[in-house]
Amino acid sequence: MKKKTMATILVVTYFLIVTYAYFAPLNMERYGQNADKAFHFLVFFCGGIVFIIFNLLKVSRRYSVILLISLFIAPFLLELTQDFVSYRVYDPLDMLYNYTGLVTTLIPFGIYLIVRKVILD
Repeated sequence: MKKKTMATILVVTYFLIVTYAYFAPLNMERYGQNADKAFHFLVFFCGGIVFIIFNLLKVSRRYSVILLISLFIAPFLLELTQDFVSYRVYDPLDMLYNYTGLVTTLIPFGIYLIVRKVILD
């Protein structure tokens, strides 16, 4: 399978799962008080991993930038649209956990890229 095709399937699958999880009538309260926040963190932590895999496949710098922008816009848009769904509630704290999960993977990867460039140059 071509790298571009594999990367595209990975990204589309990730966003479909995230969109489903955001709008499915899930009851996270039964898993504990902070289960919802942990879920938000983990979902976008995984998004960061998807971005890293996408970059390691070296598909295209342009597509990497588009994916990164999408990952940073998605928490905002998904959280805003929850206000329009009757069984969901807008919570800005969820957005914070989304972004925290995302940067938890992206910052170490960025440091890795910088160190690799310094060592190889």
